[in-house]
Amino acid sequence: MGLIDLDVRTLLGSGTAGVNELELVVEKINDAIKEISVAEASFVPETFAFGASLTPGSFGDADSAPGLAHHYQRAHEVTWKTLRGVKADLVEFRSACRAAMQEIQAADDQAADNLRVITRALEGVATRGRGRASSEAHHRARQAQDVDPAEGTL
Repeated sequence: MGLIDLDVRTLLGSGTAGVNELELVVEKINDAIKEISVAEASFVPETFAFGASLTPGSFGDADSAPGLAHHYQRAHEVTWKTLRGVKADLVEFRSACRAAMQEIQAADDQAADNLRVITRALEGVATRGRGRASSEAHHRARQAQDVDPAEGTL
């Protein structure tokens, strides 16, 4: 051991909490992407648009039937067009999740690169700071002394 004994892991910390948190975020984003993809396949606003459509005659022969049919058609159209917008929003959100994943991966890669640079720098400090020069100078100085075994050491 030298005068300076640096443990890079001690200086940088284990970092496991950050890694676990990042893994959790990535997992949750992937779950959201999967759920949206599954829902998208079964969420078809057009099915509602044409499947739940009623003809004006469906409201009978009462005097109010044409008015009911008109308001139903308007509400039906608003509903299915809103559903179509919801689906578009979900697809857009899924794209945003994928973009977020790419950003997280890029940031993680950059952080890993930065950590490697810092680790190499600290390892360099640790290996150069072990006091080799002073140890060698001390050893050479002792070797250069005239020590007579009968007289003992200096």
